[in-house]
Amino acid sequence: MSTSDEAVRLSVVLLQYEVEGKYPQALPRLLAVLDRLRSVEVSLVLVDNGREGDWEHRVSENILQVGGDNRAWEFSGFDRGLEALDRWRPGADLVVLVTDAFQAYGDGFLELIDERVVECALRLRACIGWMDSFGLQQCRIGNLTYDTWLRSSFVFLPAESLASVRPLSGDLESLDLFGDSPEAPFSDAAEISENLRELLLEWLTTLEPERSRLAERWHSRFELSAETLPLFRAKVCSILREHLLSARLREAGVACYDYRCLPLLAKQGRLDSFLDQGGSPELEWLGWRSLSPEWTATSDGAEKSFEPERAQLSLLLAGEIGTSQSPEAALFLAERVLPLVRQRYAGVRLLVAGNSSHLEGTAFSETESVLLRPVLSELLGSDLLDSCAAVVAPPGSDPACLRASQFLIANRLPLVASRKALAADPRVCGGSLPADSPAEIAAACCRLIEEKRAVTDA
Repeated sequence: MSTSDEAVRLSVVLLQYEVEGKYPQALPRLLAVLDRLRSVEVSLVLVDNGREGDWEHRVSENILQVGGDNRAWEFSGFDRGLEALDRWRPGADLVVLVTDAFQAYGDGFLELIDERVVECALRLRACIGWMDSFGLQQCRIGNLTYDTWLRSSFVFLPAESLASVRPLSGDLESLDLFGDSPEAPFSDAAEISENLRELLLEWLTTLEPERSRLAERWHSRFELSAETLPLFRAKVCSILREHLLSARLREAGVACYDYRCLPLLAKQGRLDSFLDQGGSPELEWLGWRSLSPEWTATSDGAEKSFEPERAQLSLLLAGEIGTSQSPEAALFLAERVLPLVRQRYAGVRLLVAGNSSHLEGTAFSETESVLLRPVLSELLGSDLLDSCAAVVAPPGSDPACLRASQFLIANRLPLVASRKALAADPRVCGGSLPADSPAEIAAACCRLIEEKRAVTDA
């Protein structure tokens, strides 16, 4: 795996807040992941961020436990661990930053972390991690702009690249971020873009914006009040520090790739050439999404550019316009839900069974993202149903549409419907996801689209 006969010196900082808390097996599970990496010499610092202080304890020859620093949450903890590494085991080739929350992403995520990650980070002097985005919206912090960032829960970095962005818990005071009340949580002079303020409020809190921007929201969002304002400020600072890490890496010209890029390249037989050519700027950040299931080649076998996946997945409005569904239901999905879904999956469209005369002059006549069919029966047995990732019954749908959905579920199409509708007709609960707000419905649809793509790609 390594590029020389010598083992790659891999320094790891694992941040744990409560040893017996939500993620009690962080250390043994991480060691099991690292044990899969051959030709790697690991030095690990375990930062106990629930027990602050300057103490340290040698757990084993290659594991050092140190007291934490929770002033800036995980980022001040990471800084404490990196300082310990500087004293204890300087001169790493690669550094890995991990929080105990890495376990929350499941075995499928952990299987992405293999020798290819180490080799890519080492040979390309690149950061490798999991990329996130607010729908690729361009945001600004201070004078830095970005649209994508690396999750700080598990990221590989070349040691010299990390040195250029330390400390990770940099002071945010100069950004003049916060106002003094829940009604004005951000200062008018805050040095972050207006859309980023709106996105942070939508992501973290129960506030319902006039126009939703996000297909998903934080699982622990809270009502913004005088009591929760300190939590809001702390969480915003943590998010901004995570975003700043990526924005500063981008400004420094450091290549950053997603874990998911490497197995796709390997499956297509292109990973070696990708490494030999020094990587590809087009595949950095979220560029991995452009990889298609198959590569095309010229007649003499030479590589040429590959095409994005052409299969267009769909969401289906159950029932029929004018009978078991209303034009309002179709417009709700087209105007309030579909744009959120398309932030993540741009090619997804909405199939609507109904009389198009009900929808003249609406958004349907202005976009190819919505496909009308006169009656539901015309879809049955067609190729269009094969493209469906989910059946959607928006809040207020007539019960008759759920009877249609019951038939579709029997044909292996999952249902997204309101909690009230599902409670009223338990026959359709199998294979269904409850969702009421546009953001909840979009998040459920994105989950089912991801599952549909996984099956299709397999």
